[in-house]
Amino acid sequence: MTKADIDTPALLIDLDAMEANISRMAAYYAPLKAKLRPHMKTHKTPTITHRQLQAGAIGVTCQKLEEAEVFARAGILGILLSNQVVGQAKIDRLVGLSQWADVTVGVDDLENVRAISQAACGARRPVQVGIEIYMGRCGVEAGPAVAALAREIVQLPGLRFQGIWSHDLSTPDVVSFDRRRAIHEAEMAKVIHSKHLVEAEGIAVAMVSCGYSATWNITPWCSSEITDVQVGSYVLMDWPYQQLEGMEGFACALTVLTTVMSRNEAKGDRRHVLVTDCGIKSIATEHTADYGQTVYPRVKGLPAARVLVHSEEHGLIQVDGPTFAGIRLGDRLELIPSHCCSTCNLHDRFYAMRGDTVEAVWPIQARGAAT
Repeated sequence: MTKADIDTPALLIDLDAMEANISRMAAYYAPLKAKLRPHMKTHKTPTITHRQLQAGAIGVTCQKLEEAEVFARAGILGILLSNQVVGQAKIDRLVGLSQWADVTVGVDDLENVRAISQAACGARRPVQVGIEIYMGRCGVEAGPAVAALAREIVQLPGLRFQGIWSHDLSTPDVVSFDRRRAIHEAEMAKVIHSKHLVEAEGIAVAMVSCGYSATWNITPWCSSEITDVQVGSYVLMDWPYQQLEGMEGFACALTVLTTVMSRNEAKGDRRHVLVTDCGIKSIATEHTADYGQTVYPRVKGLPAARVLVHSEEHGLIQVDGPTFAGIRLGDRLELIPSHCCSTCNLHDRFYAMRGDTVEAVWPIQARGAAT
């Protein structure tokens, strides 16, 4: 099967690019004390996860309980569930999962912690918990409040305290490496201070999990006490992330293959517009800069092309006159997503490509995992 045999719209992975991304990240972390705990919300596919683990990752990060269930069934160990699990039905599932899987769940509220403890009291194995430190979304305020919650956790039955973790929301769109590093280092100092306060209570802290792809070469140097870094997007890479200083060496391995279905040479106030069969049901456009401007995909191999808009089933792409003249109905284009994580969640499968040859078709097993 070749690229020409694939119906569109379809999600492609350039295997050479993805493997280079995995190898580069793994080589960087191999001599470091901090290790990798890649985020699964990016690709949602155990087949890719096993490649990351084989390259040296110590475990994975999942954003939803259902994701954690999918990856646990695939034999993945060391799962950090970087979210709160609230409500009796979910808590019961969490307790059940903890009986046979290696999973640590995020907590930030004593009432929730007590509910998990109560549900786990009769279970054979305890539920492992880690305190999330506030950095703009969920979490406990860094400092004494972290130690206070840790004191409560270690006294409750059915629980095992694993440590602390955070997700820094202050730097994802900071292009300057030096500025990003300064901001992130200040946030990580709060995490380490919180760890020391917990340890001062006589409580061991086995896990200090922080960072993400944009701080892959910053987080491990913030402190020797950081155990792992929650990198995610690096494996496939979307184009806005690639524009950040320090991210240039990671290749965009993910594209959406789309077919030209109409040509508007000059209609209304638009000239040289190609209409393709890839709309918002096939590619994500919600990644925003400065919380306002929509950032659209880019067209692979056509740097001057401009995606004007995506509706549900259509994409409008404006090109120059000579390019327009050379593209016919039925021709294929590849779009580089502006947000790879959300784009993966729109598809059932990856076509894993080696050049123009389909080497494998991988089901996106955690696609739609939302509970």
